[in-house]
Parts: sequence; structure tokens; C-alpha cells
Amino acid sequence: MRPQGSLKGNVGLTHLHRRAFNGLQSLRYIDLSSTAITFLPTEGLREIDILKVQNTKSLKVFPSVFNFQKQINKN
Repeated sequence: MRPQGSLKGNVGLTHLHRRAFNGLQSLRYIDLSSTAITFLPTEGLREIDILKVQNTKSLKVFPSVFNFQKQINKN
């Protein structure tokens, strides 16, 4: 089973520390959809397979795909 995490629907989540995912190199799936984050930290997400941010309207700037080694799924 691939390590995964979901904060989907946590509308009170407005901030993620820039090192929130640091040390989670085995994390392969994370769902941050329907949150209120304004910044997406990339440290610790270089090996991510699936990153979901659907309906996260507060996230105005998406980090460059060059911050990730794998292809990003932004559906």
C-alpha cells in the first residue's frame, strides 16, 4: 500500500508550513482539495504520484512543475 494523506474538505486549513511535508519522501498521494490554503509547499513532495487540489480557489499560484520529479495530476 502506498503512503497517502488527505486533508480534503478541511475548509479551516489556510496555512501549510513550508516544511509541512519534509521527511515524507515515501508519500505518494495527497488530497488538498476544498481547503483554504494559499501556498503549496513542495519540500518533501518531489516523489509524489498524485496531488489533488480541486476546488481550492484560494490557491492562486501553483508551484512550477520543475519542483516535482513525477507528472502532476491537477484534475
